[in-house]
Amino acid sequence: MAAILDAAPGQGETRARREERLLLTLLVALWFALTLPLASGQRTLFQRDVFGLHLPRKAFGAAELAAGRIPAVDPGWALGQPFRGDPNVLPFYPDNLLYLALPFWSAFNLHYLLHWLLGFFGMRALFLALGRPRRAALVAALTWAGCGFGLSLLTFYNLVVVAAWWPWAMAGLARGGRRGVAGAALALGFALLGGEPVTAALGLVPLALVAFDRHGWRRGLASLAAAGAGALLVAAPQLVATARVIGFTTRGTWGVAPAQVGRFALHPVRLVELLLPLPFGWPTRFDRFDFWSLDLFPLVPFVMSLHLGIVGLAAAVVAARRQRGLAILAAAGLAAAWLGGVAPGLLARASAGLFRYPEKFLFWFALAGALLAGAGTEQLALTGWRTRRKLLLSALGPLLLAVAGMIAFPELSRLFASWMTPAPKPHAPATQAGLLIAGLLSAALLLAALAFARRRPGVVVLLQLAALAPLAPLWATVPVAPFRAPAEWQQLLPPGAAVAHFVPTAEPPPAFDLTLQSMGELVWLRARELDPAPGRLHGLSYPIAPDTAGIFSPLSARLDVEIRRLDWPRRAAWLRRLGADALVERASDPARVPLPQLAAHTEFGVETRLRAIPEPAPLLRWPRRVEMEPDPHAAVARLGEERDPLALALVPEAVAHEPGATVTLVAAAPDRIEAEVSGDGGLLVVRRAFLPLYRAGTAEGEPLPTLPADVALLGVVVPPGSHRITIAIDSVPERVAGLLAVLAALGLLALLTWRPR
Repeated sequence: MAAILDAAPGQGETRARREERLLLTLLVALWFALTLPLASGQRTLFQRDVFGLHLPRKAFGAAELAAGRIPAVDPGWALGQPFRGDPNVLPFYPDNLLYLALPFWSAFNLHYLLHWLLGFFGMRALFLALGRPRRAALVAALTWAGCGFGLSLLTFYNLVVVAAWWPWAMAGLARGGRRGVAGAALALGFALLGGEPVTAALGLVPLALVAFDRHGWRRGLASLAAAGAGALLVAAPQLVATARVIGFTTRGTWGVAPAQVGRFALHPVRLVELLLPLPFGWPTRFDRFDFWSLDLFPLVPFVMSLHLGIVGLAAAVVAARRQRGLAILAAAGLAAAWLGGVAPGLLARASAGLFRYPEKFLFWFALAGALLAGAGTEQLALTGWRTRRKLLLSALGPLLLAVAGMIAFPELSRLFASWMTPAPKPHAPATQAGLLIAGLLSAALLLAALAFARRRPGVVVLLQLAALAPLAPLWATVPVAPFRAPAEWQQLLPPGAAVAHFVPTAEPPPAFDLTLQSMGELVWLRARELDPAPGRLHGLSYPIAPDTAGIFSPLSARLDVEIRRLDWPRRAAWLRRLGADALVERASDPARVPLPQLAAHTEFGVETRLRAIPEPAPLLRWPRRVEMEPDPHAAVARLGEERDPLALALVPEAVAHEPGATVTLVAAAPDRIEAEVSGDGGLLVVRRAFLPLYRAGTAEGEPLPTLPADVALLGVVVPPGSHRITIAIDSVPERVAGLLAVLAALGLLALLTWRPR
């Protein structure tokens, strides 16, 4: 490599290009080897929101897309929560077409994998657009895609889209001109279609920095405004759909509690992750590799590691003095992620209750850190022995700490030899000590090697790849085979059964014995227990569910909380009212659950039971009595006493009601229900979550009032006589927005590709 720098310019450039292509081929081949089992549908990502939020909703969306629909609501999720307007499910994103061409598991995982690769090439393009040398671009790209932030985003279906497109948008603004601005607008539009508005809003800061630095304030602001306008047009369907529902969601109505904001702020102790990749354990393990510092962090952090790779960190430090704007942005990201927990109320108020995770500020840190790592790689190639000596001296620190640790723990050699052998959680302290010492030794060796790779950028790429390898535990996958067929318990239920799932959703309960080793085993266990992931792939629905993303109707979210506070007899009565066919539970006193047991199994020392719920309420019902109760808490308690879900309905305002009407369901789809009603007038209760989006009317065109019934269900006031009733949600605004988006995207593509003669 040194000969390349000493050769003639033409020859050296050719050899450098050849070396870059070789390294790029190596990295893409590594990506292909890692991702092939997922792309082929043999394995799947599963951590956190992958199974907890995104997979159940995408299973519904894929089935509806195959039927030619993008519905406004998902009736199988808490009786019909927003779907089109939910920014977590990307209903209008172009790669949804993969679900029409590929098996579900391949299409689902390819979304993560392709955007991971797209982000890698986007950072490379950004580095080059900033005028940086090609030979250091791979270090920046590898740092962005392989750092702790980049790997953490593989657990979020929407966030990974923003991270993939944002460097492309910045690259377009850096280039400027017609083509640059058009490319930036397209990238920003796709990022907004990805549906994560908070991270996109944070991304405006680095966008502005690039635009102003490259083109000055006036021209930079004009470029930024033009790109933003084009992006809003491209993302119009998602923006319109979200705007239609946000006012009647928990996040839009109640905001977020300051205590919740503080739970995902950056703890200062975690700055040690800059030096060591996973100093607090592995987030997907429950054995001796377990994430152990729960006293400091009650939950696994939103960004599971700050690590940039020790090689990337060293290069970034070298570049920080000359690249002060990027250094300030990186420091601001760390500071803001910490301050969000110091003053959570201020952050909640400033964002109108929309900002829940202060660690999203680490977007700035990771973005600037990757660019600094690339810039530092180039700077190292131009410096002399003085910088090399500093790198060698910096390697002494982790080396001395590692030696001190080995002296303090003389049995570490035996621990190293037995790491691949399963061991229970009580061995965690010794294992963690061994991991820390190994990490320190690795950091010392890599820093020393970096000192002697001063004029060899290709070697720096390989060293950075080795430095990021300890983050491999964040790349957690499980086999798909156990999820392909319906669970054994599902065979005991009617087709398309509605299941109430009352088991812990995130961490294993303390009662689990020590043979439970990993989150992968817990996912397999929950699949056996009819968990929504992958239960929804096999036609199950879930009439009650926690609001994990803040997009639920406030009434539905409150009902879920209230029901979980009831004793089991009242809870069972409510589950009948909500139309559940079965209950999965781990009650501490099973005898108090007044429902017949269908099956039970014991895994890891904990018994889980499947119970049948007799005579659940139908989709449409005409109650015998309708009474007014404006207090939701009192309504939940009172209806819990009613054993017959057809007997009583409670509404927040008076409704004249006569019993005895006949109701016949004619047709039911996610966004449209048709029924024949004949009687003396009153309240028709629909087993769907109440949303202001619904419009009800007769076949003659007479509009009918709607209101909440039984706290969170949809009620329709029907006049006397015989009527054909239609309850539907209009899709015209999204259709118009979709047409504008297609025209805007085509126009931007034309500007991007057209070259005047």
